[in-house]
Amino acid sequence: MTGFSMTNPSPTEAHTPVRPLIGAAEDEPSSRNGGTHCLAIQADAEPGLLERVVGQLSKRGLVPSRMVSILEGDQLVLDVQVVGLGDGTARHLAQRLRSMPGVDSVLLCLRNGGPAE
Repeated sequence: MTGFSMTNPSPTEAHTPVRPLIGAAEDEPSSRNGGTHCLAIQADAEPGLLERVVGQLSKRGLVPSRMVSILEGDQLVLDVQVVGLGDGTARHLAQRLRSMPGVDSVLLCLRNGGPAE
């Protein structure tokens, strides 16, 4: 498998601006108050993977606002969204997820209600 597959988003999701978190300042208050951090995870389909991902959130006292799991052959694609997370914490969480055995890639972005920056 070469990358993430696209599913048909709802009309609201299809037009929601997204900005990557490359070079964002540590825990910017604006992202804490109005944004949703999205983590797109691609990994080997292993029985303990979901538990390990949720465990990383739980360690930080976080509950995902949305979590979708799609099995594609021997790969598992996860869409995890968390509200009220600072950018620095989100980047640290993404790095921890990337270091997990069996995880091929983790993409991180901030989705907010305003225009994309």
